[in-house]
Amino acid sequence: MKNVLLYLRCAVANRYTLAGYLIVFMVVPLMFYLPAKVYLLPLWVVFWGGLALLGVTAFGRHTLRAYRRVTQSADRFGRADDRVVSTYDTYCDITGARMAQRDLQKRLQNKARTE
Repeated sequence: MKNVLLYLRCAVANRYTLAGYLIVFMVVPLMFYLPAKVYLLPLWVVFWGGLALLGVTAFGRHTLRAYRRVTQSADRFGRADDRVVSTYDTYCDITGARMAQRDLQKRLQNKARTE
């Protein structure tokens, strides 16, 4: 369950993955409820555009992979600074790395408060 929630957080953090899911999940019901020949071609174009967004972002898998790598690196070395984020070059990877960096900062702040 924890992995599913982490995946959902990564999918929402990545704008393109979120847009792809929203497009697909909004267009599919419309395709079944609208008359057959009225808006079918534009809906198919939008649907395939949403699938293309999901395909390019690998359904958020790259964001999740970068998040896990940065958190494992931080657990191993005790920190994750901007140099770690700068090693990534794609939007998906940078999004996952920044998300992990924010989570680690929150974790360190909570740890400092409890001590």
